[in-house]
Amino acid sequence: MINRYRGESALMVDGEPLPMRLTLGALAELEHAFSVDSLPA
Repeated sequence: MINRYRGESALMVDGEPLPMRLTLGALAELEHAFSVDSLPA
């Protein structure tokens, strides 16, 4: 079950929705890759 209040999205694998969400580490890597201090919500 996908919980949008936690920021989850669905990844469909073989017709089954799997929950995905960014970790703080992944978010920090994205900010570093884009050379920004923060990403807008």
